[in-house]
Amino acid sequence: FEHRFDYIVPYVAEEFGIQGTLEDVSLKVNDVEGGIISLNTTTPNLSEGSWTGKYYTDYPVTVTADPADGYRFAGWSGSVISDSVTIEAEVVPGGITLEAMFERVGDNS
Repeated sequence: FEHRFDYIVPYVAEEFGIQGTLEDVSLKVNDVEGGIISLNTTTPNLSEGSWTGKYYTDYPVTVTADPADGYRFAGWSGSVISDSVTIEAEVVPGGITLEAMFERVGDNS
């Protein structure tokens, strides 16, 4: 049971014909109270400011920033720089990092 990841992941890859490598996708927020990030169909826990999961290079990931009340989305930084709320990012060898930047509404600092 302790090593199930080591066995099941290669099995699933073979079953679905996945040829790419399994790489880290790291998500970050500049302010843990600023909002959340949805990754494909899940919403990772970013209460510590970051989260990392494993994804295959065969398929891009889709991330969406959702600002909390009193905040606005200011853009993405890291492996992809964009001001679009939703972006699609290629998972590349070595992994990717995507950081959602949130700003407090009315904050002039």
